[in-house]
Amino acid sequence: MNTLDLGVRELKGVAESITTCEMRLIRRAARTAIVAHDVSLGVEVPIPGWT
Repeated sequence: MNTLDLGVRELKGVAESITTCEMRLIRRAARTAIVAHDVSLGVEVPIPGWT
């Protein structure tokens, strides 16, 4: 097993420890920040996969 495999396993473990609720909050916060940024530029940029 090489270092990359260990890194990927570690990342998967971290991702699995984040609950769905937390993920939603993170997404919402990120989306809000992006929308606010776009509005300040006067541009609306759709984010693929985010509704």
